[in-house]
Amino acid sequence: MATILFLHGWQSVPGGVKPTYLKDHGHIVINPKLPDDDFAEAVRIAQAEFDKHRPEVVVGSSRGGAVAMNINSTEARLVLLCPAWRKYGTAKTVKRGTIILHSRADEVIPFADSLELGWSSGLPASTLVEVGTDHRLADPRPLAAMLKACDVPESGSVRRIWLVGESLPLAKVDKEKNAVETGLLTDRLVCLDPRHGVFPNLVMKPLFAATLAAFGENHSEAIALLQAFEDVVCDRPDRRFNLFEPKVTDQRTLQGNRFVFDQTDTRIEMFDSARDIWLVFGHQTVSGLLRWLLKGGDETTRKDLRDFLIKVTDTISAVARLSVCSSGFHIEPPTSKTGRVGLIHRLCTAADDNGSGATNVLHSLVRTLNTGDRYTNEFVVSFIRCIVPLMHNEAYNDGRHAVGNAQRHFVRSATNNENNRDLYWQVMGHAIARRCFNRWVE
Repeated sequence: MATILFLHGWQSVPGGVKPTYLKDHGHIVINPKLPDDDFAEAVRIAQAEFDKHRPEVVVGSSRGGAVAMNINSTEARLVLLCPAWRKYGTAKTVKRGTIILHSRADEVIPFADSLELGWSSGLPASTLVEVGTDHRLADPRPLAAMLKACDVPESGSVRRIWLVGESLPLAKVDKEKNAVETGLLTDRLVCLDPRHGVFPNLVMKPLFAATLAAFGENHSEAIALLQAFEDVVCDRPDRRFNLFEPKVTDQRTLQGNRFVFDQTDTRIEMFDSARDIWLVFGHQTVSGLLRWLLKGGDETTRKDLRDFLIKVTDTISAVARLSVCSSGFHIEPPTSKTGRVGLIHRLCTAADDNGSGATNVLHSLVRTLNTGDRYTNEFVVSFIRCIVPLMHNEAYNDGRHAVGNAQRHFVRSATNNENNRDLYWQVMGHAIARRCFNRWVE
């Protein structure tokens, strides 16, 4: 059961066939009356209802689809029924995860409009579902398709978990076969290989910490989380992948400083913001993913990744300083890379009940830095709110400082509390457990 905000079309009224159908199938439906002669007022009413009820899904029919496109729907899924976006409003693209239902026989809104909307938004062909025999979409088949499109994970169900590494394990120079056959694994290393030395620390420790955190809140959820983790720790790495192509171990070579993105566009094409969660390990992986989303380019360097991480966190602090609703963020940017990852972690995972905190800062960040042409701002925002940035080796490289110094920087930034004395693994586990169950970190 989901809470759905249903926005009716022009000269329609609340309580029609479609919202009633959703209600009859167990959903909570918010169905406000929208004025026909004042589009701006319709958007205002819709936004107020969204902010009040925080629905998981927004359904917009015809003119209501245009209204839905013009509100700030944060992480909610958009389901648009023959949207009249060309005629109403200023929004010309939609975010990732949107589903559009349209009949090719629509006599009011051309089917080609929805084709163009999906294409201009950079969305896959599966975004547009051809169904129905007219504009109303009130027959059994389109109604069933609408119901299916509104299917989002229920509270208590585990998101589909993916583990994202940098380029691990590193390959041996001039060697292709460098592993012992074990279980279902051959003599070739796989992404985040269970036989590799990083696996216990990089993979198992955060998953164990998340299980403990879930166990402290709800025993049945902890068991569900353990079952979900089986998909990411098994031999076959279907849910584990590297952001970059593997590099050789000799970091002194030119190749050691060169990072080539590995099928990143395909990975993101498969991403479902309503169901998936990416656990992203390491400052270079976090920076690289944000760089791919905001800047583009097929490869980068170690220096560019470091500089971009600094640029992102400096921008977060700058836009937060200008916002009256930025109390959840440090005004001064952290100076350590672990503190910077912690700040991005907070931006991705922090609770934001009214869209004025983390979401507001994130929108400003994306508007400022999105210079690429791959993705719309709305998509980037929704995607970033579905990842959990974590640390890797940098969490343990304290140099001449006391042990735990690097982790402390992360914790302070991630929790926005200079006096927080929680251990890194506790903060990490709590965040993973919350996000895996589609909840935010308070």
